Amino acid sequence: MPSIKELFELTAARLDAVGIHTPASDAREILAQTLNIPADEIERLASRPVTPGEQAALEAAVARREKRVPLSRIFNTTTFCGLQLQMAPGVFNIYPESEAMVDHAVIAFQNRNEPFRILDVGTGSGCLLLALLHHLPFATGVGVDLSQTALGLAQTNAVSCGLSARAAFRKSDWSDPLGETFDLVVSNPPRVATDDLPYLMPEMRLYDPVAALDGGPDGLKYFHRLCKDLPHLANPGGMAFLQIGPRYAKRVYRLLTKEGYATVEMKNNYRGEPSCVAVVNAKKRHRLLDIFRWL
Repeated sequence: MPSIKELFELTAARLDAVGIHTPASDAREILAQTLNIPADEIERLASRPVTPGEQAALEAAVARREKRVPLSRIFNTTTFCGLQLQMAPGVFNIYPESEAMVDHAVIAFQNRNEPFRILDVGTGSGCLLLALLHHLPFATGVGVDLSQTALGLAQTNAVSCGLSARAAFRKSDWSDPLGETFDLVVSNPPRVATDDLPYLMPEMRLYDPVAALDGGPDGLKYFHRLCKDLPHLANPGGMAFLQIGPRYAKRVYRLLTKEGYATVEMKNNYRGEPSCVAVVNAKKRHRLLDIFRWL
């Protein structure tokens, strides 16, 4: 029987051959999942023989990854901000890039010692809302999505994380009014220009729902909506954190400042790249109003 080390090297080589950017870490995770051992134990157990049954499970997983199926979709689970979350077909994948925005929002609200409300627009798996609730014990929140499949998955994740008493999920068309306003609004909007969809990496193009990717002709369709709708989603002085990548960062910043929001700040990830925009729901006073105020 081959050893863990031999199969690890073979798996990493196969993944590298099909263009996987992180073949070694993916190989380690696949072996950990199929052999049911912690990933950090792979090296220590390198000489352990792998049984024929384990080899069959490993082969099935590797074959799917060679087709660029994301690991979270192969095993239907992933870790996000310390939470173990389930995944499901037809729901936008959970990407680690979103953890930076969660960190920024937690820093902004970590000193709140009284109840406050969070809204997650386009909640998908519920990862953003649940991670925030996990780190902000005084918060309760609502996640909205148009997909019933996504809402069902988000509710399942809330239960498995022990957060169902503090999280509710509702069907809603993006940023439509909900009949209440919130202290914190978060969202990871679709932001791929329609014409750019065919050029996405296969993991997104083939397995993420188009509705969760397509941001319209300029990629900013949902940012325009949130920019206009924020006053009826957030309390006066409330904050919104919107995930954004480097490509559209300056355009989203200009969009929000042009709309008149007084406080707009780009936040970076740990690589020093723009990862989200933070905006306070308070608009600049028009200079003429200041003049009339003193007449």
